Amino acid sequence: MLVPLSWLKDYVDINISADELEKKLFDCGFEVEEKWQVGKDISGIVVGYVDSCEPIPETHLHVCQVNVGGPELLQICCGADNVKAGGKFPVAMIGAKVYATAKDHVTIEGVATIKKGKLRGYESQGMLCSGTELGLNEDLYPGAGYNGLLVLPEDAEIGSDVKELTGLNDWIFDVSITANRPDCQSIFGLAREVAAALGEPLKTPALDYTETEVEKEGFNVTVEAQDLCPRYIAHYVYDVKLGQSPAWMRRRLALVGNNSISNIVDITNYIMRELGQPLHAFDCDYLEGNAINVRRAAEGEKIVTLDEKEFASVFRDKFINTFAELKQKLDTSHEIAAVKNIRLESDTLKLRCMDEITEYEEAHHPKPVQPVPPETPPTGGGHTEPPKPVTPPVQPKPKKRKNVSISNVAGARTYSIENEQDIDKFLAEMKKKLLNELDENTIITLS
Repeated sequence: MLVPLSWLKDYVDINISADELEKKLFDCGFEVEEKWQVGKDISGIVVGYVDSCEPIPETHLHVCQVNVGGPELLQICCGADNVKAGGKFPVAMIGAKVYATAKDHVTIEGVATIKKGKLRGYESQGMLCSGTELGLNEDLYPGAGYNGLLVLPEDAEIGSDVKELTGLNDWIFDVSITANRPDCQSIFGLAREVAAALGEPLKTPALDYTETEVEKEGFNVTVEAQDLCPRYIAHYVYDVKLGQSPAWMRRRLALVGNNSISNIVDITNYIMRELGQPLHAFDCDYLEGNAINVRRAAEGEKIVTLDEKEFASVFRDKFINTFAELKQKLDTSHEIAAVKNIRLESDTLKLRCMDEITEYEEAHHPKPVQPVPPETPPTGGGHTEPPKPVTPPVQPKPKKRKNVSISNVAGARTYSIENEQDIDKFLAEMKKKLLNELDENTIITLS
């Protein structure tokens, strides 16, 4: 799960470094798989004020005198169409690092180091930068999507660090959340753990809103697949103004990997990331039957999601029924020692054959045995710690067994089930191979 440090700070005061916070999270039982600064490849960029801007004859270039807060103005040549005197733009100083772009000025091709150069005979002592050259887009910073210079606020301090101004100094933590901590699968959930670890108070996000007497008459919510969704709640909102989300929301969603779509869609994604509650907004004008029905997909039914991807239904019920016979055979087979069960993983729509491990009872664990001390003391006369007790390997009890998921699926055989004919064909093949090839490395995937 991606967690921006700036977002965490909304709910808890954090006055330690990113490295220290990583250690605190580890001490709480959360592994940080990776952390990085948003502008990790960018350095040496300051706010510059263009004091003068003169065109270079017979070219699209301009020669600019730029104030970067130093004792002297810097002469910088620039070809952007929006460069002008009196504007404030990012300036890459000599030795700075920025993203190198292709001729389209959009495609990033690597990281470049700025050097002193000459353009059409004019010396250039740095570079005025676009948003792309800083690794920014329109969601991360307003105006960064323009194919020209990134325009900075008029009140930006000349010579100040652009990374701090644009949020490129923010940190992202990729935190591994284990299955037993669903309460931490959100920014606020993890902030609660950080608050406890730092001994700081937790700030709760605002949950108040104004409710009216207006109701959506005749609207029904039904849940047919209660085994998958035991509870579904709908709330009617009217007088909605569809438009672009505010910059702060677009930025936060971008930092955790969500593209901005519209203010309504973005709100649902934002709340899901913030509080861990999945949400979806429906336009009442497009709902058939004035109702929401939560059910499994029908055979042959397709759905197109907001990212314009199409998904076809899977024949889950028939698949489960078809495999009942295989499961029974596996459970009663004495000829397959390594495989005893097939289980449906409903969240990933996979059927996996499970291998076995032995489950031991506490009463059968042998007590630690003290090792025999060495016959001769170590050389050097130094102090040594006493040897620690050693526990001998536990002998397995064959009747105490527990099915667990396979520990290694690398190189596993995969069978793709896309339609009804595939199910029948697969069942026939598996019956033939049941006692020969089916093992703990077999994964059946519904696609």
